[in-house]
Amino acid sequence: MLVSMESDRVFVAEKDAQILELERQISALQKSISSLRSAKHIPQKRLDAYKYPVLTLPNEIISEIFLHFLPPYPDYPPFIGRLSPFLLTHICHLWREIAIATPKLWRTIAHTQWYPYVNFVPLTALYLERARGCPLSVHRAESHGGFPSLIPYRSRWEHVKLYRVYNWPLMLAGPMPRLRTLHILDVPPVPQPSPIVFTLEHAPLLRILDMPILDAAHLPKLPWGQLTSLTLQTVRLHQLVSILEQSPDLMELRCFIHYCSDFILPPSGIPSLHRLTRLSLDYHTPPKDRNFLNSFTVPALKTLEVPHSLLGKEPIESIKRFMAKSSCQITELRVIRAELPASSYKKEIPSITNIVCERRPRWDWLMIADFLKQFVLASSQENISNEVLD
Repeated sequence: MLVSMESDRVFVAEKDAQILELERQISALQKSISSLRSAKHIPQKRLDAYKYPVLTLPNEIISEIFLHFLPPYPDYPPFIGRLSPFLLTHICHLWREIAIATPKLWRTIAHTQWYPYVNFVPLTALYLERARGCPLSVHRAESHGGFPSLIPYRSRWEHVKLYRVYNWPLMLAGPMPRLRTLHILDVPPVPQPSPIVFTLEHAPLLRILDMPILDAAHLPKLPWGQLTSLTLQTVRLHQLVSILEQSPDLMELRCFIHYCSDFILPPSGIPSLHRLTRLSLDYHTPPKDRNFLNSFTVPALKTLEVPHSLLGKEPIESIKRFMAKSSCQITELRVIRAELPASSYKKEIPSITNIVCERRPRWDWLMIADFLKQFVLASSQENISNEVLD
């Protein structure tokens, strides 16, 4: 009994000694921790007081930075995804609030790509809600959904681009008081004269127009007189003359002409365009009048783009006569389907500083596309006729 008690006393004494040693170590560690905490206090205080420069910017500056994240207006970003305005709402709570409160981020609505499993209608409504009262840049391709929800906001459309949209006259049938640019691209030909003439009811700010004149029997009722830039992807010669008679303020003209064999230019030629600085001509079938280019009087012209065949057998002399007749100082000349090198023009007309001669083939992509359209249309009409006869 006494022996066992003695052994217990020894064991307890050893453990007491170990505990004391550990307590001494703990005390030393606590002092070290306290010293470290004191040492980090001042630097930590400095860090806590520091704010990253981007977080100190006013909301207005951040909003302006966000606008530069997107393509310049009226060009469009993707409707959804990493490069869309929605990305800016997924960074932090503050930036989300700023992005949602910046109407200009949401003023460009592009239905140009198909996104599987995406409902365009609610997303379009979200764009419109966040854009508030901003004018809109609208881009539409083929039959992507959600566009009908934009039509009630037609009065806010400022820039419109429609690509392969077959019912575009219905979409544009209404007042558009803010419309400035209108592009109608790659639409099908009209199979027969339409009883309805396309009309823009109210577009007082429209200045830039890019469209085809598909109906040979009717000329659209548009505000030609207020345009400064006009691109006619398809137009017949008699229609072009009529349009230019109504468009004295044009500064840029591009047209792809159907020459009608039964139409003869009036003795006065094409109406003078005293403000025109850029002229681009091309055609489906060459005109009988090889002096067609000289029908233009454009004293302010700086840039000319023309196919070689419109310049006749002596293209360089034709350019000289054209410049002399219009009393214009051309600085840029582009000859399409050229048969002479640019050096020949530069040697004879040194006043033109920039000359480009493109030797692309006669059947370029635009003509091939038009040929295919006409072929498909003719085939469909033949099938319809056969069905009626049967």
